[in-house]
Amino acid sequence: EDQEDQEDQEDQEEEDGEDGDEDAEAEGGDGKEIAAIKEQVLEDLEIAWENLEASRTIFEKEKEKEDNEALVMLGRVHGKLGDLQKMNGNHLEAIVDYKKALSILEATQQSADIPAQLSSKRRIADLYNSLAVCLLSVKSEVERNPETAKSSEATVDNLEAECVRAYQKCRDVLLSCLDLASESQKEELSELVEEFDETIESLTGEEAKLLEQERKNAPQTTIGFKSEASSSSSAFGTSAFGTSSFGTSSFGSGSEERKQPAVNVLSVKRKCPDGNQPVEKKAKV
Repeated sequence: EDQEDQEDQEDQEEEDGEDGDEDAEAEGGDGKEIAAIKEQVLEDLEIAWENLEASRTIFEKEKEKEDNEALVMLGRVHGKLGDLQKMNGNHLEAIVDYKKALSILEATQQSADIPAQLSSKRRIADLYNSLAVCLLSVKSEVERNPETAKSSEATVDNLEAECVRAYQKCRDVLLSCLDLASESQKEELSELVEEFDETIESLTGEEAKLLEQERKNAPQTTIGFKSEASSSSSAFGTSAFGTSSFGTSSFGSGSEERKQPAVNVLSVKRKCPDGNQPVEKKAKV
């Protein structure tokens, strides 16, 4: 009986060993599959970037002919470039592209077609929302590491002020959409407006002010350099950072050098100091 028990134990150990080998092979296979997916995503992003840059170059030349359609397409391309930069975690570069997209699209002639007007306005609202999310992400980064702000002269205060103005512009554009929307669209738009009102309140209300005061009183999180954002600033998008790499650039400049993206879309997104990720409310077109 002892011999039989020993043989049974050896058989069980052999089976366990085989199962372990199979698990290891399965894990190895999963790892290779994930690596292949990552490589494909990176390749797709590079192709997308190249195509968008080629489109930008074409429409930059066409806009010189004062072609309104070319201007609209150029604005959309900058918006897509901003989306790609945001996806890669390059929030400073995304901010530049979003501001360019907005400066172009808000200056172009509006179509007489009501559905086209509504689509254009919602696209602009979406750009303001994306801009606000990027500003919030940069603000969180500056709070954690003040050294990252010195090159752009950004402070927590002026980043937050810009973020609030972007959310307010987004809400105001959505409100203006109500006059053009159908009854079914009005319900969705009203819900979005309420959500943005809540977001703005969370950044500017009494509770937010108390948290802001606590932050200012904490020496480890006080930035303390350059000027603070002016709350009386009425022109959103005006560069408060003193550098062409961060503030709004004129879309009429054709000599600007484009910064190539660092493709790191697969890296973990930055989190806010409290562990929460900035909530992005999408105003879908």
